[in-house]
Amino acid sequence: MEAALHCFAASPQVSTLSIGVSSRHTVRSANSSMRAAAQLSPGRLLFAIQDSYIGFMDIELPCFRGTTSIDLDTRSLAIKPQPDGEFTALESLSITGRIIDLRSLLNRCPRLRVLSISHREMHISPTTLPPASEFPPLEKLTLSGKIVDLGPLLTSCKRLQELNVTQQDTCPLHITLPPSGEFPVLEKLSLSGNIADFGTLLNGCPRLRVLGVTFRGMELSSIEAALTALQGAAPLGLMLSLLGVAIPWRDDVDTARFNSLLRTLERLAPQEFIIREDYEGRNFSTFHKNVNADLPCFPYATSMSIRMSLQTVCFTTLPAGEFSKLEKLSLSGHYGVVDIGTLVNRCPCLQELYVTVPMSKITVHSASLQKLDLSSNMDEHTECHHIDIATPMLKKLELNVHAARDMGVSISALAVEKVMWRSRSIDIVMPLLRRTTSIELDLRFLRVKPPSAGELPALETLSVFGNIVDVSALLDRYLRLYMLGVTFCHSDTGSLDTGLPALEVAAALGIVQY
Repeated sequence: MEAALHCFAASPQVSTLSIGVSSRHTVRSANSSMRAAAQLSPGRLLFAIQDSYIGFMDIELPCFRGTTSIDLDTRSLAIKPQPDGEFTALESLSITGRIIDLRSLLNRCPRLRVLSISHREMHISPTTLPPASEFPPLEKLTLSGKIVDLGPLLTSCKRLQELNVTQQDTCPLHITLPPSGEFPVLEKLSLSGNIADFGTLLNGCPRLRVLGVTFRGMELSSIEAALTALQGAAPLGLMLSLLGVAIPWRDDVDTARFNSLLRTLERLAPQEFIIREDYEGRNFSTFHKNVNADLPCFPYATSMSIRMSLQTVCFTTLPAGEFSKLEKLSLSGHYGVVDIGTLVNRCPCLQELYVTVPMSKITVHSASLQKLDLSSNMDEHTECHHIDIATPMLKKLELNVHAARDMGVSISALAVEKVMWRSRSIDIVMPLLRRTTSIELDLRFLRVKPPSAGELPALETLSVFGNIVDVSALLDRYLRLYMLGVTFCHSDTGSLDTGLPALEVAAALGIVQY
């Protein structure tokens, strides 16, 4: 790698240099590559450790005097800046990993405008931010992980226009206002965690226009107080791009309080809505208490994700109105009464649907849907008896069902390109989908039969795991097939005797088997 970099030493300035370090390399060779890259001083540097197990030494960061953008991903390895000059041109720095002596690095970046620090590993040591210093050029700050001493750094960022903070643990997240009492030019704010003094923070951002917030690890009373503060800010022109809530069941939330919370969330009209559960500290004596709720309508939401379980919430009524702007919907849990088909009919712009819910009948009719991922295999006691899918614009279909032996299947998806089907308990006749280029079937104990008639002229990649009845007939249906993966599972001797020779013929025809 170092030799390749030296070849460019006499060339004009390299605009972008990307270095990927895999398990074939050592930390020592990675550091040597960084030094060679510093000699080139590219306009933009991308450096990524692709394997965590290349060693335990620090990744040394030399000085890049002419580089304007640096993006480092060192996984669990520490980044150690070298004391050899200033990053005089650096305007954007992104670090995924752990950095040693952040303060000294920032003090050597006089033109830095964009800073991002995040962690891949949950157990990694916290990022300790430097004490109060002057960083007047800094305009955008993104922090994710375990953050220590955030307040002093923020008080010195007088030009900060965008702030994004995600606290991974449940420690209170304090956003300290500058001595003036406000962030005078902050326009975009994104926060996630146990957010303290949220109302005070909103009052200190007079130019705030876009807000994304996720309340997590908080008591219900604190969440309710924060939502009240949000309702006061919304009429002032604030756009709520994301609203996420982790329900703290340790507070023994009852039906009335949960429904009141949902109505408040509906009034706030977020563009993206996420509701999940937080079981930390819950009293297990009330773990199986159900809460009956009405699913509200979010008319302005373009994306919605709801993750609940049967032990907690049972949505008994669907909304009367439409989700007129909803493009992405994700439902996960053991819902009580939720008619997925009716819900989809009330989403005229829906493009992506992800459902992980036990269902005895699956009906999805949508003129706009392009990606569909349905799983009803999470409950072995609920068998699926019928699948009815009519989606003319669908591009990708994923099914994972606990199928009854008498299950009926009707799929009308003329534009679908990729199909992944996992199931058990029935025989499967492979669907005849004329535009499909990729099919993956994981059927294990099932008997896989080829289509009864017709061909799949577009199919290029086929992967089948199961009891394959007639491999020869299967291959006869596919004219453009060039990638084939077959795993015989619980197949009888006759299927193997005919299937293996057919695969030998396929290999002779140039079909790659994997």
